[in-house]
Amino acid sequence: MNPNNLTPTQQPIQSPQSQQNTPQQQPVQQAPTQTESGLSKPGQAIAVIGLILAIILPPIGVVVSFIAKSKAKTTGTKSILAVVGIIIGSILSLVILIIFIFGFLSGTQMAVKEKAYDNERRIDVKFLGNSVKQYVQQTGKFPETLDNLKDVQGINQEDLEAAIIDPKGFSYSYGPTPAGCTNEAKTCTGYQVYTVSSTGQTIEDSDTLAPIQ
Repeated sequence: MNPNNLTPTQQPIQSPQSQQNTPQQQPVQQAPTQTESGLSKPGQAIAVIGLILAIILPPIGVVVSFIAKSKAKTTGTKSILAVVGIIIGSILSLVILIIFIFGFLSGTQMAVKEKAYDNERRIDVKFLGNSVKQYVQQTGKFPETLDNLKDVQGINQEDLEAAIIDPKGFSYSYGPTPAGCTNEAKTCTGYQVYTVSSTGQTIEDSDTLAPIQ
C-alpha cells in the first residue's frame, strides 16, 4: 500500500519512544569572556598609588610608578598611569632637589657673609675704643656720644665715619662707665663700646682709665 494514498487518519503514528530519540537542537551559548578593565589590569592599582605619591612624595612616587610599569610590562600591557606618575614624580623631585641645593648654598653663603660682618664689627669696635682713649687724653673728659670723636685730632674722619656704623647700617652702642657717671662730677673711670654679633654674642671694647683730675 502506498503511504501517499492513506487518509489523514491512516498516517502512521510515531511511538513516544521514537519521539524521545529525536535529538532536539539547543541554542548554542558562548562562554562569557572576562575582559580586563580599570584596576583589574596588572599593576594598575599600584600605578594609581604611584601617581598619588608622585604628587605628595615625588621620590617615593617615582619608585612605585616604576614598579607598576614593570609589572604591567611582564604581562605585555602598558600602564599610562605609571608613565604619568614617573614623569610627574621626576619633575617634582628635580624641583625639590634644586630648591634644596639653592637653600643650602644660600645658607652657606649667608653664614660666610655674617662671619665677615662680625670680623668687621670687631675691627670697628676696637677702632672706636682707641678713639675714645685719644679723646680722653686730648680733652680730659669722656665723649658723651661717638659723634664727639670727630673732634679728636689725628683721626682719619672717613675711617671714623665708616667705623661708627656697623656693616648693616646700625650704630654701635657706647657709654662711659660706671653707669650714671658724668664728666662734670668727674666720676667716669672707663668706657664701653659694644654691639651684638650675628650669633648673639657681645662684641665689645672696654677699658678703665685713670681718673680725670
